[in-house]
Amino acid sequence: MSLNRSLVFSLLTEDRPGVVEQVSGIVASHQANWMESHLSSRSGYFGGIVHVLVPRERVEALTAALEGLSSEGISIIAKSGPELDLDAGRREVSFEVVGNDQPGIVSRISEAVADLGINMEELETSCISAPMSGTAIFQARAKLYLPAEIQIHDLQRHLEGIASDLMVDISID
Repeated sequence: MSLNRSLVFSLLTEDRPGVVEQVSGIVASHQANWMESHLSSRSGYFGGIVHVLVPRERVEALTAALEGLSSEGISIIAKSGPELDLDAGRREVSFEVVGNDQPGIVSRISEAVADLGINMEELETSCISAPMSGTAIFQARAKLYLPAEIQIHDLQRHLEGIASDLMVDISID
């Protein structure tokens, strides 16, 4: 059997021991290969996203088995598709945002990225307390892939325009 289909699924459940073991056991029992994931616990819930490669003839059975976890309180949404051919001209770019927390930061930044036709591959955000004042500080890290026709200085100029409006610092790697 060849592992030739991608299956991406999200999961969400109340946080408890054994969730990853339960889900990964189902994945393994269908001869699928766990490729990558981002899972975490927040406010009493555990969730994230997982990418597996699965033999074509097992996609439907694996999807059904994962979705069957709903009877145990684990919500799963799964989508399958072929492996993507990534454009060789794409370049990976990372950026960080730091500033006083306020509503709308993620919305404005994601809008600026989408306006340029750039896909946001990863986004991690958090709020921490400033050491001296206790003020909420917003932090974000993002990974993007720039299409060949977009220059990094175009992205930088676009993000700098909103950084001053939001009073945040944005650094691009």
